[in-house]
Amino acid sequence: MASRSHRWLLAAGIAASVAVLASVTPLAAADTAPTENAGAPFAIEDGAYPGADEILGSTGAKVVGGDGHITYTDCANPHQIKVWARSVTLHDNWICFAAPDATGRLVLNITDAYRIQTWDRSLKASLSTKGQTETVDVPKDAAKGFGEASPTGDASTLLELRITG
Repeated sequence: MASRSHRWLLAAGIAASVAVLASVTPLAAADTAPTENAGAPFAIEDGAYPGADEILGSTGAKVVGGDGHITYTDCANPHQIKVWARSVTLHDNWICFAAPDATGRLVLNITDAYRIQTWDRSLKASLSTKGQTETVDVPKDAAKGFGEASPTGDASTLLELRITG
């Protein structure tokens, strides 16, 4: 008999717990907006490279976007990548990029590019030559010629840098 009462009490306790959990009201309704921020604009990431217009104006190189791990820097500063291009208006037609991390991606558009040199990094460079896209591997601590520095001498546009090691 005690066993039967025990089962009934257990069942009643479970039923009461389920009823309580089912009746819980959410603390905030999803359709209410905070009144302080009702007119605030949404933050939208457009993927554009910060300061791209200034870099284009001062260097002649169009930097489009990336993951933030390859950044434009003055060649007097520590850097891991140097790109030569006739369209670059700095120094002796070169522009430098810092790549302190083991990974990184930078989308750009540098016309008449012809050489890349690396320090302590290896990378893949995407190029467009005569309407065809190709990828060039540049080993760590090395330089690689392409475009007008290649046997064909055709002008190339540098489209992307990607750190591979």
